[in-house]
Amino acid sequence: DVFLVAQTVTNVDIFARTSDLLLSQLNIYQYNDFSIADSSENLTQDKHGFPTSGFHQFLVLFMRSVCIIFRDKTLTRLRLVAHFIIGVLIGAIFYGIGNNAAKVMSNAGCLFFTVMFMMFTAMMPTILTFPLEMSVFVREYLNYWYSLKAYYFAKTLADVPFQIILTTCYIVGVYFITDQPLDATRFFMFLLIAVLTALVSQSFGLLVGAAFNIESGVFLGPISTVPMVLFSGFFAKLEDIPFYFQWLPYLSYVKYSFEGTMVAIYGLNRSKLVCNRDYCHFKYPSAFLDEMSLKGDMLTYFIDIGVLSGLFVFLRIVAYFVLRIRLFQNR
Repeated sequence: DVFLVAQTVTNVDIFARTSDLLLSQLNIYQYNDFSIADSSENLTQDKHGFPTSGFHQFLVLFMRSVCIIFRDKTLTRLRLVAHFIIGVLIGAIFYGIGNNAAKVMSNAGCLFFTVMFMMFTAMMPTILTFPLEMSVFVREYLNYWYSLKAYYFAKTLADVPFQIILTTCYIVGVYFITDQPLDATRFFMFLLIAVLTALVSQSFGLLVGAAFNIESGVFLGPISTVPMVLFSGFFAKLEDIPFYFQWLPYLSYVKYSFEGTMVAIYGLNRSKLVCNRDYCHFKYPSAFLDEMSLKGDMLTYFIDIGVLSGLFVFLRIVAYFVLRIRLFQNR
C-alpha cells in the first residue's frame, strides 16, 4: 500500500508539472482582460468567460491526461505487470478446466475471481490517485483555466481506453489458458462483461475518490463492495436468502457481472461437457445453471449488459455532481 501510494504521489507530481504546458496551450497568457489569480485567491472572471473554447479545453486536457498516463511509467507498468502475472497465475491454477464437466464448480470460481479482479484493479487505483489530483485541479479550476465539464470528459475518455486495454490483456490470456469454449461469440460476450465490470468499478472508485479524502476512500471503497460481492449469487442463491434481503442482490452490480459471465460461458444451449469420470452431475451446462438459479438465454445477457452500462453512466454523472459540490465548497 505504501508503494502504491508513493506511485500515486508521483502521478500527481506529473499532473502538476504539466500546468505550464497547459497555460500555453490554452493561450491564457495571451487572453485580454483576464488575470490568473493566485491559488489562495478567489475566482475572478470577466465578462468574456473562459480564455478558449470548450472543445479546445477538452482537446488540451485530453492530451494532458494521456500524457500523464504514459509519463507515469512506474504505475502504468505496475498495472500492466499485475494483470499479466495474475493472469498467468490464474491460468496455471485453473489450467484446462473450462470444458471439464467434473470441475464445473472450480471453473465457476475462476470466473468469479476474474470478476473480482476486474473490480478491484479498476477501483483502487482511481480511489488512490484522484483525491491527490484534486488539489491541483481545484487550483486550476478556481483560476478559471478550464471548465469542469472539459476536465471531467477529458479524464473519462483518457482513462477508459487504458482500462479496456488492461482488461483485454488479462481476459485473452485467462480465457484460452483455462480452455473456455472456443467460440468467438462467447469470447466477446465474456470480454464485454469484463470490460463493463471494470468500467463500472472505475466509475465507483471515481465517485468515492471525489467524495472523500484518500484515507477515508481507501477504507470505504473496499468495504462498500463487500455487500455487492455477498449478494452476487455466487455464495448464496436468491431463494436461499431471507425474504427481507431478497431485494438486495438487484442493487449489486457484481450480480449482473457474474450472471452475464455464466451466460456467456455456460448458457445459450451449450453442448455437453467432457466427462472423464463414471458420472458427472454437471455434464450438461444447463444443469449447472439450474443449480445456480440462473437463466442461460440471450435476454438475460442483454439485461445484464444494459444494467452495467446504465450503472456506468449513472455513476459517472453522480461523480460529476459530487465534484461540482466539492468545488463549490472550495470557493
